[in-house]
Amino acid sequence: MFHIHAARESEPFSKRKEALRALIDLKVKGKIKNIGIATHYVEVVKRAAENENIDVVFAIYNITGRGIVDGSREDMSSALKYAHDSGKAVYAMKPLAGGNLIDDINEAFEFVLNKEFIDSIAVGMVAKEEVDLNLKIFAGEKITEDMKIEKEKKKLTILNKLCIKCLKCIETCPNYALSIVDDKVTVDHEKCILCGYCSPVCPQFCIRIT
Repeated sequence: MFHIHAARESEPFSKRKEALRALIDLKVKGKIKNIGIATHYVEVVKRAAENENIDVVFAIYNITGRGIVDGSREDMSSALKYAHDSGKAVYAMKPLAGGNLIDDINEAFEFVLNKEFIDSIAVGMVAKEEVDLNLKIFAGEKITEDMKIEKEKKKLTILNKLCIKCLKCIETCPNYALSIVDDKVTVDHEKCILCGYCSPVCPQFCIRIT
């Protein structure tokens, strides 16, 4: 499975149509088996559902709708069901909204796991304790208070003393969480879900998750 990553609006079918064409060629040659699109956009999910060359839809989906750029949780639910009914494999990213829903972990996972149009879920894990916890969840166990992992208070930080304001991070952020305020790159922490898309494009290495 090979994704067109961080797909915005009609971009995969216009600005990045050559990338899509290259993936189609690789599939024909047997180098890859499935072509996917990873997105935070409802509109991209709908477009992917109607595109015969897309096999897999990988979209942000969680109980609060956090991280969905162009619609509500209900809009994304409808779009993902449409994609599933159109024969696409559907799997959800960020069911815990970048760790922001860890305090409500049972409800957050149940919401996604109980959707018949979701085939699989991608869950980020950075410690053995998180792996063990997720195994319990996917085995159908309820997570009790004593089993929960304390949410780390992480946030995105911009080292503005190093920043040259090239705007690459702002252009890359799929959630429009970055902007220029008072001549500095500023983070809207309500919109930021710590996806990390911005960090690799910074030529000054001045983006940190702390």
